[in-house]
Amino acid sequence: MELTQLLLSAQSPDANARVAAEQQLQAAQEANYPALVEELCSELAAEDRPLQARRLAGIILKNSVDAKDPTTKQTLVERWKAAIDPAVNARVRDKLLQTLGSSARDASHTAAQVIAKLAAIEMSGGNWPDLVGILLNNATDGASSEKLKTSTLETMGYLCEEAYLGDLDVRVLSSHSNQILTAVVSGMKHQSHSEDAVELVLAAVTALLNAIEFVKQNFERVNERDYIMLSACEVTHHPDERIRKTAFECLVKIAENYYDKLEKYITTLFEITVKAIQSDTESVALQAIEFWSTIAEEEALILEDTRIADETGQSVDHVLNRYAHAALPHLCPVIFGCLMQQDEDLDEDTWNKSTAAGSCLVLLAEVAPDTIVDHVLPFVQSNINDPNNWRAREAATMAFGSILEGPPLELLKPLIDEAVPGLILFMTKDPSVQVRDTAAWTLGKVCDISETTTLQYAANLAAVFIQSLKDEPAVARNTCWAIHNFASCFAVESDNQSGGLSPYVQHLLNALLEATVREDAGECSMRASAYEAINAIFQNCPRDCIPSVSLCIPILLERLEQTCQRQPQSEEEREELSELQGLLCGALQTANQRLGRAVASYADRMMRCYFAVFNQATQSRQASVHEEALMAVGAVADAIEKDFVEYMQHFIPYLEVGLRNWEQYQVCGVAVGVVGDICRAIDKEIIPYASKIVELLLVALASSELDKSIKPPIFSCFGDLAMAVGGHFEQYLPWVMNYLQQAAQRSVNIDVASDDYDMLDWVLSLRESVFEAYTGIIQGLKSDNKQSLLLSFTPWMLQFCEVVSADESAIQSGNDSASEKLLGAAVGVLLDLVSSLEEVRPQVSSSPWVMRLVSRASDARDFSVRETAKWAHQAIFQSA
Repeated sequence: MELTQLLLSAQSPDANARVAAEQQLQAAQEANYPALVEELCSELAAEDRPLQARRLAGIILKNSVDAKDPTTKQTLVERWKAAIDPAVNARVRDKLLQTLGSSARDASHTAAQVIAKLAAIEMSGGNWPDLVGILLNNATDGASSEKLKTSTLETMGYLCEEAYLGDLDVRVLSSHSNQILTAVVSGMKHQSHSEDAVELVLAAVTALLNAIEFVKQNFERVNERDYIMLSACEVTHHPDERIRKTAFECLVKIAENYYDKLEKYITTLFEITVKAIQSDTESVALQAIEFWSTIAEEEALILEDTRIADETGQSVDHVLNRYAHAALPHLCPVIFGCLMQQDEDLDEDTWNKSTAAGSCLVLLAEVAPDTIVDHVLPFVQSNINDPNNWRAREAATMAFGSILEGPPLELLKPLIDEAVPGLILFMTKDPSVQVRDTAAWTLGKVCDISETTTLQYAANLAAVFIQSLKDEPAVARNTCWAIHNFASCFAVESDNQSGGLSPYVQHLLNALLEATVREDAGECSMRASAYEAINAIFQNCPRDCIPSVSLCIPILLERLEQTCQRQPQSEEEREELSELQGLLCGALQTANQRLGRAVASYADRMMRCYFAVFNQATQSRQASVHEEALMAVGAVADAIEKDFVEYMQHFIPYLEVGLRNWEQYQVCGVAVGVVGDICRAIDKEIIPYASKIVELLLVALASSELDKSIKPPIFSCFGDLAMAVGGHFEQYLPWVMNYLQQAAQRSVNIDVASDDYDMLDWVLSLRESVFEAYTGIIQGLKSDNKQSLLLSFTPWMLQFCEVVSADESAIQSGNDSASEKLLGAAVGVLLDLVSSLEEVRPQVSSSPWVMRLVSRASDARDFSVRETAKWAHQAIFQSA
């Protein structure tokens, strides 16, 4: 079959034809990749071929060098480098550049994407040096068609995006940044309003959007910054809605990346955003609202950085200009106007001017807590009791709920106490479902922030919640959320014999269980919200309500058993079944954790259900339910402890599947956690399965396919295993200690940027997990008097402790809970070493860094860290 027909068949509504074509394309790629690449390029460039075929040819080309998964992408890039020789490469480039001038917009657009992906590979290796020059010539040459200029500007934007993402070396493009920016802005200023000209301006504005992060150096120079800002502001007035929307997206991105450069432009930005919010189309207005939400988010980050800096005695790089605070008097009326523009129909996924304005108001309250109430309260008071306008009542209720997080509680408390009776009345009596829905959400916020008000109105709240669980799905969903927060207010009483939640537990649970089986429970995520509320009650109810929790177990089990008998016929049915099973497993897990040993009589039924869920999840590859079922099994093990042994032989195969599931890495992470649960539950009874588990954990650690976030828990898991198997861990010691040393070394050598908080957190987690593993291994071997096996490893263990203690960026006593946990883990290893191996005490006690480390831990805020330091000081120095 010729390529054109093959590409068309791959898009056929006939599944058999489609699958056969896809298989032939895959086979062609495997048989002769370079030949297929050339054919695809020729197809994309051919003006006489069907557009459907050309488009798919380009997509296949792009996907042959790009993937979301980093490991897969690297494999594809290496294949390209190895398989495509210079001659083929040159012909591919020519065809792609030729396609930029295609009269078919879809084809030139696809070519632009492919060029950017290939440029990321080629230019980073020093190849394709003339690409940027060719593109600049296309964009600035008067002889170039508007279609060619459009796709060229699009390509430039994609190149800048590749550079920002790190796939293309920034240095390769940086020497051309001024010329690229000039070409882009020139395209934005194109005056003709023909269809092609409008597409050209849209491509230019989109290119600027993709280049915002890339032009950082240009933003540092005032004249160039002025030029960019003026151009971006000018196109917010363009007749084409798409261009105006993209222009405001540029301003949002500029606010996010260059907040500290906005002072000169903020008045103009205020004027054009307010005008757009009030009078432009919704898509444009949403971006204008987003601008102020972004300003508020940036200011919230600066406030948080300032708070941390004040606590630690450090300086803050950014200055808070309080743009949101200054804008409030003029911005709030505009926001209120948007709040009144609600949709008639409730839809949980709706994003319109009303919902965007509510979200913006929440952020504004966070950054202007001292003044927001004064600006919002008059609007609330004048509209909340309007008998003839549901929009006014709903908007006023939304405005009140939106400012409950931010201002100090002492300022809000009188207002909340006054509002609660009216909100309860809204939930029961208001004819508008929108008003009832927002009232439920607002009462949920009240329960979240004010325990005293919740306790004061507890009986009334419980009654209205039970009644509203029968309301429309959207109202019931927010009612469930309110019940969740209501129950959480009583968390401090959960260990008491009785408490304020006690009178309402059984009634709330009955109503929630009934709500989960409503015919419309699948709408608006109501069923999921109801089970989350049930879990909150399980967790927070006092001990006199434990019988009510117990009564739920057979109900939940029967429902789970029923789901295991169902045979879904479609993908949609499979997803619904998976979600329901996950919710039931989660509820049973929470009940198990609360009831403990009391669930033993149900353990057989639970485990049979979980095994059935595993089988279904494996067949349908539903990762989320596999996670929930694994955690539920862990809860059973935790509850029945040694008795869990009878299930191990049957459970191990499912655990192995989880530990091997690197693609759905969250499942693997949960499986690792369950290994720890089982170790603590059955102790040495895990020995028959230990070798297989250790093997799977070591293989996972060695894999580059497994997400790095799962590797610290694996190291910690070795500590759990060692504690359980004791001296039996001897046979795994060389391999595990080798991996631990490699991980420790990596955590020391890795270069982390000061503002890369995610990577810093991961490094802290990795180091702590290594220490946790050391502690478990030391204590486990010591339990069978085999601690001397560690003597050959102690020099490195001590060296790692010393290196970490000297790393000021990682351990800053008293500042950060993660740093303190790391501090406590390091001191704990020293304590275990000197307590287990008398031979190392002289070296430890005489090392100055040890005293500094223990002293730091002694000053920690965390009580457990201070306690560890106290015991370590006694063991190291007072016994020396």
